[in-house]
Order: sequence, then structure tokens, then C-alpha cells
Amino acid sequence: MRTRISPWGLLALALGTACGSAQKPVTFVTSATVESGIDIVSRTLAAEGHSATSVDRQTGIVLTEWQDTGFGYGFVNQQPANIVRRYVVILAPSGNGANVTVRIDTKRCAQGWSTMAGVDRQGPWIVNLPGAYCQESPMIPGSFQEDIDALAGKIQHALAATAPKTI
Repeated sequence: MRTRISPWGLLALALGTACGSAQKPVTFVTSATVESGIDIVSRTLAAEGHSATSVDRQTGIVLTEWQDTGFGYGFVNQQPANIVRRYVVILAPSGNGANVTVRIDTKRCAQGWSTMAGVDRQGPWIVNLPGAYCQESPMIPGSFQEDIDALAGKIQHALAATAPKTI
């Protein structure tokens, strides 16, 4: 017996597999303190073209601006959608330094979302609005994981280069 798959079924299957898998945040330990680490992380992000839009020194969380990756993925409100992302770097106190986690937040947003009236580029609330232009997107393409890994390596190197030397 042969099973036929409709064109819509093929599209759903392709979209479901095209977006990869769940991300694997990168975690490492540094001898830099949370306070000095936040400044180093912010400078490193800026040097890599990712402006920090939120730096919370109390929680040790640095967020970059949302950026349209140009990676097309399905539709939102009957409009073609792209994946947008922001980097999240979390520094937590640990012994004589900090634990550092580097990850991304992703959403599927209607193309042109950044110029639509009423859509706050940094606001998490855009997902909850009726007729929202963005939806959560927990799966990421493999190239995004490579980006996380590369950026985490640069942050780790920058933190290590400025850490106090022990004798």
C-alpha cells in the first residue's frame, strides 16, 4: 500500500526538518568577576557586530539587539517569515570568578517586522499581542549553533586575556 503525501504535507515536513534542532548553550568558567566580565562581554559583542541593548549588572545578563538573520522559515499571519535572533550572555558568580553561558533567543517574524508600527524590537511582548508579527522558534539551523560556538569562543578568549594572572 502506497501512502501519498500532499504538497502541504511535504512543505510541513521540509519546514519541520529545515530548522535543525534545539540549541546547545555554551557554558564555561572564567576567573574574571561578574562585574568586570560584563564590560568585557559587552565590548566583545560590539566588536563582533552585536550591540548590547540591555545590560543588567544585578543579574549578570547581557542581551543584544534582535537581528533579522534572513533565514526564511514559513509564514506568520500569512506573511513570509524570517528567523530573528538575539544573543544572551549570562554571568553568574562562582568561586573566584564566574560561570558564563552564551545562547540565543529566536523568533519567527514576518518579513519587515522591524519597521512595522507598534512592534518593539527589544520587547518580549511582541509574541503575545493579538495578530502578533512574531512567534517563538525553539529550533535553530545548524549554522546558528556554529555561530553560538564561535561567539562563545571569542568571549572566552577575551575574558581569559583580561583575567588576573596567578603566580
